[in-house]
Amino acid sequence: MNTLYYGDNLQILRDHIKDESIDLIYLDPPFNSQAIYNILYKEPTGKLSDAPGVSYQDIWAYQPGTEGCVYGNDLIGIDHDIKWLSTKDKERFGYPTQKPEGLLARIINTTSKKDDIVLDPFCGCGTTIVVAQNLKRKWIGTDITHLAINLIKRCMRGMFNVKPKVVGRPVDLEGAKDLAKINRYQFQWWALDLIDATPYEGKKKGKDTGIDGYIYFNVGTN
Repeated sequence: MNTLYYGDNLQILRDHIKDESIDLIYLDPPFNSQAIYNILYKEPTGKLSDAPGVSYQDIWAYQPGTEGCVYGNDLIGIDHDIKWLSTKDKERFGYPTQKPEGLLARIINTTSKKDDIVLDPFCGCGTTIVVAQNLKRKWIGTDITHLAINLIKRCMRGMFNVKPKVVGRPVDLEGAKDLAKINRYQFQWWALDLIDATPYEGKKKGKDTGIDGYIYFNVGTN
């Protein structure tokens, strides 16, 4: 357990995750997809209904500058532990849909217990993984970018001295060549992680003026 999977989460779920093996699934689908997500309902007979349904929006906090909240007293605004993350918050990693750890802690504490298995199929910057580790849950994370997998690996190592198992990354030269052919950015991010380097200009795609990443080190005082 405590495993990160790189790749398409539907394929990973089919190939690696056993049925009825997960205690809690938390997912935050891709941001700004401009898509309408329909819900399929079952009739009492067990057959899928022909009646269409659209998923509702459950807003946990409104945009900065508003007084909206979904928990606590409306008169005092958003509860501090689930407030919208600002650019100055220490836990902020720059992901536009990143949720505060306090929000995930409420969800995980309410819906699971110690040693339960938590799955996040869009694990992104790893908030779910970090909180699950803090709360002594087992966890599984999947993401389709090496950038996200690398970030979570570093978080787990720096915060908990934990080296998670990673499945789906190249393990030999042929695998690396295949990744480079499929997506050069994914190859670049995977290669940078091998030498513990930070991607140039964060995670932005585009011209990098020949610089793929940085390695920071202490040269001493002399």
